[in-house]
Amino acid sequence: MDIDQVKTGTEVQVNLQTLGENLKGSISDISAVSDSSSGMFLVTVSLGEESTNSAIGLMADIRLSDNKEENSVYIPAKSVQSDDSGTYVYKAADTSAVKVPVTLGKKKNAYIEVTQGLSTGDLVILQSSKPLTDGEKISILTVK
Repeated sequence: MDIDQVKTGTEVQVNLQTLGENLKGSISDISAVSDSSSGMFLVTVSLGEESTNSAIGLMADIRLSDNKEENSVYIPAKSVQSDDSGTYVYKAADTSAVKVPVTLGKKKNAYIEVTQGLSTGDLVILQSSKPLTDGEKISILTVK
């Protein structure tokens, strides 16, 4: 994850293995510049009131909470196309290819989040033997 995707106020899960505690916290500060020798940014996490022990000086495993929108889906990034009208994908609707405008979110490896335009279960067309047009008749082939 890039530092520009980390925001103050973001909820995190904190695992203090030494104390055997799992806590919730939030990012309270992010350094504006990286350390010149390591290239890492200092990120400060404030813990909730759950802990009865002091965590000062302990090593912790910090994980960002999954704040993904409920309506977002991840699709292969190679299925996304763009032209003068914007970003879109083709999805299969019965026996036709339908051009659907999409709004993109975060990228995770070879996948990209679609925050608007698709729903869970939509069949996105990844590959075609020729360029598609909106409403074009298609045949879906499955590989076994």
